[in-house]
Amino acid sequence: MSFTYMKNLKQYKICVVISFVAVLILAALFLADFITYIVLGELVTLVAVTAVDILFLTFALFAWRQGLPVLWLAAGGTSIVLLMCMSYSALNFSWIRLIQIILCFAAGISALVFQIIKRIPPEKLQMSLLAVLVLYAVFLGAVWGGNVATVKGRIGAAQNEIWGVPNVYTQSKCAEGGTVEKITYDTKAYATDGRSVKKSAYVYLPYNYSENEKYNILYLLHGTGDREDYWLVKNSDNKTMVDNLISRGDIAPLIIVTPTWYTEDDCLSDPDKLTYAFCDEFRNDLMPAVESRYSTYSDGETTAEAFTSSRDHRAFAGLSRGAATTYRSAYNNCLDYVSWFGAFSGCLTSAEEFKDGALSAENSAYSVNYFYNTTGSFDFLFKEHLLSYRWLLENDVRLTENKNCSFDVFPLSYHSMQSWQTALYNALQLFF
Repeated sequence: MSFTYMKNLKQYKICVVISFVAVLILAALFLADFITYIVLGELVTLVAVTAVDILFLTFALFAWRQGLPVLWLAAGGTSIVLLMCMSYSALNFSWIRLIQIILCFAAGISALVFQIIKRIPPEKLQMSLLAVLVLYAVFLGAVWGGNVATVKGRIGAAQNEIWGVPNVYTQSKCAEGGTVEKITYDTKAYATDGRSVKKSAYVYLPYNYSENEKYNILYLLHGTGDREDYWLVKNSDNKTMVDNLISRGDIAPLIIVTPTWYTEDDCLSDPDKLTYAFCDEFRNDLMPAVESRYSTYSDGETTAEAFTSSRDHRAFAGLSRGAATTYRSAYNNCLDYVSWFGAFSGCLTSAEEFKDGALSAENSAYSVNYFYNTTGSFDFLFKEHLLSYRWLLENDVRLTENKNCSFDVFPLSYHSMQSWQTALYNALQLFF
């Protein structure tokens, strides 16, 4: 046996060892995912996460046994696609997906380099194993695609959905569509120096809006990096969805206000401060500006008494950091003004904050009509949101699951508008 051949063989064994170690680590990650969701009791998420992890593990086993680095690269590429479907900040939180990418590309590139430089041929891939992989991929596609297609094609009355919103609501322009207008109002920089600030918000008015009628009102917040135009202008199919829900008689006409919790360039390095301070802006400035101008159940009055007496006709919801604002500013500090709540993909609120806020003696007299929580099965805030929700459910005697609060998990969904649109669709059917 020549020295060159022995050297090639040694390097090939190194490649095999790298692949084998990667397989073991991926298997450990799979087990960690599996145990996490077993403990959480989230079976829908368990199935979705397990399916993806098994796919990664299958790629790894094939690559290791068959000496095909292209499978490692495919697995790494798939991991990147999964992360791209999440928000940018997910890269800082989804450690399992991040480790998968590093392992897959490290094993794939090392194997590929050895094969090219040393001309080491891979073993022949068995057609039976390839068939198993193809069938598995087809099965996953059929499960996901079948459910989504079924929901998207549904034409009946609105109902709670977890796979998406029927196309009849989001893609069919409504002849009786409402209008969206922009308003400005004066407020203060409550999170910083208290200076006077002028801000804006968008207001959705239903078709045939009339000052002679009273309307329920929803205050709806965006997430990190976006602004007041996110819900109804940038993602105008949400406006189309609301139009159709009203026109088809699924919900009563309502007013929707989409403000921003940002205040000029304040707290950009620590936006959490703004989510706590928003309660002061909401109570002192935004609500008076909106409800003195539009016809709600406060009858144009902007006193604390008027807002409290009309709280059963007022909802507050948000996505991501807007969901955190729902917990921090609305639920903990505005229970006297709001009785309907929605938190989509985020909580970020501690037990101590709940104890000092919603669970305090001064708030104990205010009932909660409904608190709707949602997240995607692959949302990077999933675990934190679920654990906070369960703590609140156990400690807030006003909340009874499936009676006036619930937590929906959307399969194979991420920190994205797909998830939040479905959340809004469901919430509008629960509110009021």
